[in-house]
Amino acid sequence: MIFQALVSLYERLPQADFPDHDGVPPFGFSVEDIGFVVTIDKDGNMIGQPEDLRVKINTNTYHFQQSVVPYTNQVNVRSSGAANTPNFMVDKVEYIFGMSGTSERKVHNESFKALVDEVCGDSTDEGVVAVRAFLARWQPQKSVELRDWKEMSGAHGKWVSFRLWGDRGFVHERPALKKLWQEFLTKKEYPKGVSFLDGSIHPLQTQYAQFKFGSGASLVSFNEDAYESYGKKRGENAPIAVDAEFKSSAALKYLLRSRTQRIKIGDATTVFWAERASPVEPFFGQVMNPSQEDQAAGEQVRQFLEAVRAGSLPNDLEKDRNINFY
Repeated sequence: MIFQALVSLYERLPQADFPDHDGVPPFGFSVEDIGFVVTIDKDGNMIGQPEDLRVKINTNTYHFQQSVVPYTNQVNVRSSGAANTPNFMVDKVEYIFGMSGTSERKVHNESFKALVDEVCGDSTDEGVVAVRAFLARWQPQKSVELRDWKEMSGAHGKWVSFRLWGDRGFVHERPALKKLWQEFLTKKEYPKGVSFLDGSIHPLQTQYAQFKFGSGASLVSFNEDAYESYGKKRGENAPIAVDAEFKSSAALKYLLRSRTQRIKIGDATTVFWAERASPVEPFFGQVMNPSQEDQAAGEQVRQFLEAVRAGSLPNDLEKDRNINFY
């Protein structure tokens, strides 16, 4: 039921795109935090120093610039040593610069360049040409000379992206790059089988997305041999269609980013949504976690409490009295 409800939520939410990232991404993309951007000219020369896009809130907390980036579940669940699992066009410093701290990461860097070549082929897009030129001439040892290198390669550096000099957005946000990535994804083959969501035959996703709490966790997980059966491994024990797995995980990520449909008490985070678009969703969030700045929402809560005291519901909530709520 929860998976179907999340898929339904995804299908009614607006799509996130540049420059508005408030929504859910299309298949093969994810809304992620960008910590730094490297600005390059058309010949791949770095313009100035990498720009720090973070806003420091306190000692270990930052507000990051978000972007819809190319993304796969393989990247989502990769370990710190996954040198051969790069992301496309935007990634951590070890993949882009070939260094992590003072240690060289040649395999990471080579795998990143190989993926760029594989996805982009003979593309003549200015962004592609510029990034390839930068990667071809960059010397990893120079990374430590960058002004903010310690921050970039530290625990709060997050992802690094490219920007073409004169462009407003990132290179990976260019329409040509998004099209190249989507065409690349269509070539990926998945095993076929019965999805537990609807009992029909679909291409199956064998690796569920992880959500970064502590060491990370998936909605469905088989992380020990004792939980597996019939020779099936991990997600094969709960087969789900590729499309449905993406939509459900993207919807949950959206809720975890939301300011109105998420509350946190201690170390526990709770998200909530309704079966269809309804004023109940934002209203419930305002009741559970009132915003001092949103006077209109505060007035709505006041009207609700007065109506309840009178034994009724406000008109805009009355029509959704029996709505399913998750």
